Amino acid sequence: MARIDIKYFSKERKGKNVGEQELAIAKYLFTNLNGTEYFQINMYGTPNRIEPNPPCEHASQVIQIDKRTAVYLVNLFKEHFNI
Repeated sequence: MARIDIKYFSKERKGKNVGEQELAIAKYLFTNLNGTEYFQINMYGTPNRIEPNPPCEHASQVIQIDKRTAVYLVNLFKEHFNI
């Protein structure tokens, strides 16, 4: 699990462009941990990797974002995508 906090979040100056990736199955929820609200994204891998019976119950990646970081990301998205 990874919790994103703007204190440790910055633009990558150089890096490898990973190109187009396969789509992943993802679900989201809002959760409260110790009095702090988080937006949580659970990713379960690509449809090709998931067995249909039974459905995958364990997320392969989990990302949590608090309100302060969400506001930062919304503003970043607005600026970059002109929305």
